[in-house]
Amino acid sequence: MRLKDKVVVITGAGAGIGRGAALACAREGAKVVVGDIREDWGEETIGLIREEGGIGLFVPVDVGKREAIERMFDRTLDEFGRVDVLVNNAYGTTLLDDGDLLDVEEGTWDRIVGAVLKSVYLCSRRAVREMLRTGGGSVVNLSSVNALVGLGVIAYSAAKGGVIAFTRAAAVQYARHGIRFNVICPGTVESATTKPYLDKCPEVRAAVEETYPVGRVGRPEDIAPLIVYLASDESQFVTGSVFVIDGGLTAGMRFELSEFAKRLRKEGKCTG
Repeated sequence: MRLKDKVVVITGAGAGIGRGAALACAREGAKVVVGDIREDWGEETIGLIREEGGIGLFVPVDVGKREAIERMFDRTLDEFGRVDVLVNNAYGTTLLDDGDLLDVEEGTWDRIVGAVLKSVYLCSRRAVREMLRTGGGSVVNLSSVNALVGLGVIAYSAAKGGVIAFTRAAAVQYARHGIRFNVICPGTVESATTKPYLDKCPEVRAAVEETYPVGRVGRPEDIAPLIVYLASDESQFVTGSVFVIDGGLTAGMRFELSEFAKRLRKEGKCTG
């Protein structure tokens, strides 16, 4: 087993990418701490882990609050005695009211940037303290394709861009201590929050999926294997790296040149 006896703390593990990562890590032998603001979701994830014979602990946490984060790590140490891996997946906020620069009020900016970026800072600080005590570890941060290309929602994009910069800086600072920092930038992924909306609005799903060269949005199981790899000792020479899992979205726009040319010729606009 690739993560046998490692203690893995995952925020936002009640659904989506976080749940997929929790299940994948547990299957590889990890003791998984499921952190989530939704108790029903968190307990459900723990139930799934235990159904498969895995070991897990659910700790309610609001990653926007330092005291809640400290309690999550305290519970982890009480139960398992150490922290080997931290997966910063939760962003602790909705994207309502985010959007164009002139539409985003200061309070919205502070709420989103604080929850997305500050939570990574707070969780990582505590995890690094524990990893220094036990001789090293791995921190896997979840950013977004919004950090790489302009896709709207300015506060969220800025915060996720900050996650990449934070990851690189921390990777350089702690590499000699055996602590690795890496970041994953997913595209749109079906989750408990996105899937109902996409299912309810087929036209929106079709429009979103049309932007992806592979013809679909992502699934949690598309992201989980990379999280397992970065959490494992297989990636000991990997730190400060940015991994993109987006179905080809940031590689470029899908453009059927031959079909476009056929249409122009039919309309008499292209004779070549």
